[in-house]
Amino acid sequence: MEWEPEHRVGTRLELTPEVWVTTIELSDAPDQSTDVAITLTHEPLSGGLLKRRRQRKTVRKVAEDTIDSELGKVADHVRQAEAASKDQRA
Repeated sequence: MEWEPEHRVGTRLELTPEVWVTTIELSDAPDQSTDVAITLTHEPLSGGLLKRRRQRKTVRKVAEDTIDSELGKVADHVRQAEAASKDQRA
């Protein structure tokens, strides 16, 4: 896990055939709100092109489900970032 208060939360899940990395980046927006960017990457570690093409729909579904799950956690991540920021100022 990667954690930079007020900026970034990242996780890396290493499975035998693949690696999934989720990164959530927080930044100040001009209107004093917080911009949130979520990036999900998938890196297959084995298998050829044909195998990857056959798995594409499954990987896309997993990615969509993961992004939906992470979006559900954004509010909590923002609260954590705000709490860490307050702790640093205290």
